[in-house]
Amino acid sequence: MLLSVNGISKSFEDRAVLSDVSFDIEEGEVVGFLGPNGAGKTTAIKIILGLLTPNAGEVYIDGLNIRTDFEKAIKNVGAIIETPELYGYLSGMDNLKVAARPYRVRKSRICEVIETVGLTEQIGEKVRRYSLGMRQRLGIAQAMLHNPKLLLLDEPLNGLDPSGVRDFRMLIRNLAAAGTSVLISSHQLAEMELMCSRLIIIESGFIVAIKTLKELTSESDDLPVHYLLDVNDAARALKLLSESGFSAETADSGLNVYMTRLQSAEAARLLVENNIALYGMTAVKKTLSDAFLEATGKRKRAKKK
Repeated sequence: MLLSVNGISKSFEDRAVLSDVSFDIEEGEVVGFLGPNGAGKTTAIKIILGLLTPNAGEVYIDGLNIRTDFEKAIKNVGAIIETPELYGYLSGMDNLKVAARPYRVRKSRICEVIETVGLTEQIGEKVRRYSLGMRQRLGIAQAMLHNPKLLLLDEPLNGLDPSGVRDFRMLIRNLAAAGTSVLISSHQLAEMELMCSRLIIIESGFIVAIKTLKELTSESDDLPVHYLLDVNDAARALKLLSESGFSAETADSGLNVYMTRLQSAEAARLLVENNIALYGMTAVKKTLSDAFLEATGKRKRAKKK
């Protein structure tokens, strides 16, 4: 296991920010770290990097304890936290040369990462003239200089245009294929859906789900799913289902009904028995956004009880 986070908790004064957070990342795995603003994502990443000390718990990188073997553990890590730390009065190239010194990185490697992130034409310009997207690319290049085994990226897509986002997605896939593990914190759920093999969802400092995308977006027997019903008499079907306790509404091509898989069988039986022709019943595919809202909503509902 390349990264193991074991029961970390963190409080600032009397406010708990993280509570018993645990997860693992394997070699070559791209994992999404999702959560609302203030959920604790950046705090967790800072603890993994040794920038904050947890009140409890341990972090291991490639088998090394970040607390007791900091230098050996951290040499295998590259990171962007919030916004890249850059010198605006220096060129992009000079920024990379400064960042490369502690790792004794050769110029050929610097040129390689410049090409990888798509900054070849702008690398000689002063960073203060860079757009936000160009700064993000340069920050990613900095994080990659020493060929880290683990990349921690906090909102790396900020400021990237659609072309830059696509290039970043391909970059992450190539890094993973070469064995680099990546933990990405981002609010762009559509992109996370395309990039990540597994997702960690955190809410109010608690881990509420650690699942693959397929697990998160698959149907459940006891959770409502959006179904589109194609019937011959939408008005009568709506009245019948509503009176029977179903959550239903009219749609352009039939009815929208929110029900579990078990309830869908009951709805079909009810319609047929009342001589309403049911031409089709389609479960609308759950998106990562749906799964995210569902997972974070579970904790909110539990707190109200």
